[in-house]
Amino acid sequence: MSEKLKQVAALIYLSLGLGIPNMILASKYNSSVSMGVPEAIFALVIMGLMAGLAYQIGKGKNWAIWTYTVLSILGVLSIGQVGDAFKGNFFYGLLSLSQFGVQYFALYLIHEQKIKTILGLDGGNTTQQSTVDNVTAIKIPTALNTQGNPRPNVSSDLSKLHELLKSGALTQEEFDAEKKKILNRAA
Repeated sequence: MSEKLKQVAALIYLSLGLGIPNMILASKYNSSVSMGVPEAIFALVIMGLMAGLAYQIGKGKNWAIWTYTVLSILGVLSIGQVGDAFKGNFFYGLLSLSQFGVQYFALYLIHEQKIKTILGLDGGNTTQQSTVDNVTAIKIPTALNTQGNPRPNVSSDLSKLHELLKSGALTQEEFDAEKKKILNRAA
């Protein structure tokens, strides 16, 4: 399990923790929110499901990562509620904004490498993309052989892989699997 995914899970737990007082303040300051017993039970069930999703993300489950991604994208539609929260009470608005920020920072961390690649912030090297367990995208530099075909640069690839292991982006198991692939390609 990578350190980054553990951080993402912790951020989702934090967001859920912020959600409890946020839900209480919403029932007090937002006239369109009615918080009776059935609504409170429903909200707590949803929070429990999100906590389970965070746990699965922390374990590196790809389905949980993409489920969270889709739910977060749908959550963007509720950004107007953050503005409404500030109309009700400054603290309620600040809490809503904080919860929203934590959720989307977690989403950014999940997809950080992909975002950097899209924005051209990954160094711009000629690269070959490899995926570890369909969760962590790794950029592995390539070199050209004398025929002009891509050929892996084993020492560079292993160095990059080791950096990812040290940074916590890869687990030891993921590192070993990718190292084996690199060595087999070179053979």
